[in-house]
Amino acid sequence: MSLIFSEDFTGGNKGNFDTEVIGDGIAYAGGTATLTIPVTDAPTYLMEDAGFIDNTPQANFQFDIKISDLTLASTNRAINIFSLWDGAQVALWLSLHDDDLDGEADSIKVEYQRNSGGNFADSYPVSGLADDTFVTMSIYYRAAYSNQDGGQIVVKVDGTEIADIAISDQHVSRYLVDKFAIGNAVGSNTAIQRTITFDNVKVDATGTFVSTASNLYVDPENGVDTNPGTAALPVKSAGLLSYALVAGDTITLVNNATPHRLNSEFHGAFATKVAGTAASPITITSDTGKATCTTAWLVESGGTFDWTASGTAGEFYVTQSSGDPGIGVEPYLIAVGAASDEFDDLTRIFANSKTPGSLASGEFGYGDADTLGYNTVYYKPASGSTPSRAELVFGANNCFNVAHNYTIINNLKIRSSASGIAESSTTGCVFSNNDIGYGAGYGISSSGGDPLIIGNECHYNQTHVQGAVGSENGGGFALLSASTARLEGNYGHHNADDGVDIAGTSTAVTVVGNRLNYNGSNSSDGYGIEIQTGTGAIQIHHNTCKGNTARGISLLTATASNITNNICADNSIWGLFCGTGSNVTGGENYLNGNGNSDAVGGTGTYTSATDSTDDPLIDSNDVPTSSSPVLGIGTKWWGTNPRPIGANGKPYPDFDIDIGGVQSTHSPHDPINL
Repeated sequence: MSLIFSEDFTGGNKGNFDTEVIGDGIAYAGGTATLTIPVTDAPTYLMEDAGFIDNTPQANFQFDIKISDLTLASTNRAINIFSLWDGAQVALWLSLHDDDLDGEADSIKVEYQRNSGGNFADSYPVSGLADDTFVTMSIYYRAAYSNQDGGQIVVKVDGTEIADIAISDQHVSRYLVDKFAIGNAVGSNTAIQRTITFDNVKVDATGTFVSTASNLYVDPENGVDTNPGTAALPVKSAGLLSYALVAGDTITLVNNATPHRLNSEFHGAFATKVAGTAASPITITSDTGKATCTTAWLVESGGTFDWTASGTAGEFYVTQSSGDPGIGVEPYLIAVGAASDEFDDLTRIFANSKTPGSLASGEFGYGDADTLGYNTVYYKPASGSTPSRAELVFGANNCFNVAHNYTIINNLKIRSSASGIAESSTTGCVFSNNDIGYGAGYGISSSGGDPLIIGNECHYNQTHVQGAVGSENGGGFALLSASTARLEGNYGHHNADDGVDIAGTSTAVTVVGNRLNYNGSNSSDGYGIEIQTGTGAIQIHHNTCKGNTARGISLLTATASNITNNICADNSIWGLFCGTGSNVTGGENYLNGNGNSDAVGGTGTYTSATDSTDDPLIDSNDVPTSSSPVLGIGTKWWGTNPRPIGANGKPYPDFDIDIGGVQSTHSPHDPINL
């Protein structure tokens, strides 16, 4: 963990730096990089901006530096050596000054932006500075958040601490830095031509500068973000560690009564910053059971976000304890309940622009009904008394954003977020055995990647709505322009829209061994599996699609696709639908009890001679009963490939395969009967 970037210039010109140089260029010799600083005030620096400190809340920078001439022509002159940036905003900078007025630099001045009261600036004496002599500088920076352990800036020279500055959330802490610069970073008042030489540049998240793969622990109840992340000394915020990983790292989320909050109050969602490898993936998991993760902001009496009685009787609004007291954007999902309630027990409501000042009991709104001068969230509880607890979820806040290869996320319980896991254009990722529900989007979505999505339960996503919501708003699983992705052994149920939604230019996707039931709870457009236009070569085998508000399996214009061994029962419209332009082969599918007809709907081409409309006789867990006609008649379609996993977590047998998403023990050749 920890080591994010390292450069010793051994090989000479290093692209990471050379492409970012400003000014007269870099000379590489003897395993160092030297900048020539002109007499003018033009900045000349090395800058690393490769994305690894993109919106970083905590980082430690270390480098060797020597300056050819420490002479300062007057007391108002300085040699700038380091800065941190938030976009075009300089958040923090360090420079050498002459405090004792002898004409030579003898102190380091630290300056940073503040939201109010003027910028911070103070000088700290340094002993041992000399012309053309290397010293090792280290600068530790941690942003402060109102509900966290406080911000900090620590500066060391040759291992000796010269400054330890506490910063509050009114200061630079609001800037999540995204690049750094070393050298004459912001235009020194130099008046003397000099050279600055650098070596051994390192960046990490904690100060250990170690690149060995580790098991890092996160405990939101007992952790401290300045801890090293060991089991004995865990960190507090999972989002912090996304900046501190190397291939092979495992992040273990401690499962206790306090949820892991992946919002900007706690260093943000977990967004991958580094790829694993096939042999050394990045893994995020739970220590015992399934640790709860959420992006929701907690509103409770005495908390960072608290309730205030509105001027309208029975209504309450949310205020913040520091900074801007309002809520800057309308939340997408609001969940209310008692302080001790589990997330699943909360009442979830989507705001849908109800009007503060005229709310009905149990409704939310967003605005300013009290001449506050800012917008915020209003709620009118049915009880008439101050609410105990609310969880605010904002529309774009996913718990885990995965954009790097070979990332594994398993054994987590994800609640009250936008999407639980959102993957984009990766290879080799695995999302397994997660329980994702009560969110505002999809449980798991993949856009352009090839993940293995196996053994997850995605349920009740975007349900309990106080206003009208159309289709395509939230579901179990979404594959958008995916290629060779695989959904295997999952359970998607009671979602607002589809159990599985496959769209875009998705090809060669396999959907096998899933249970996809009772979806479409907020519309009449809920499908067990919906395959939209532009897709092809989709394999759909051994799924159970039951009780959905529209169709069990629907293919709009899918081509060269194959559908076998599925059960589509008791869906409100069609069990199986093939739209115009579809060209599908199938076999051994059971279509029974569906609303329109148990025949195949649509005008597309569907070829099968072995489907049945008989009752599959499955129990409430979708397991075939002892008298079921689907026992042992399924086709072994996977050939010599590994046996797929069903929704009960067990591999399909090589003999007597039952049709549907779950295998029974009733087949005569099942090992339990031998």
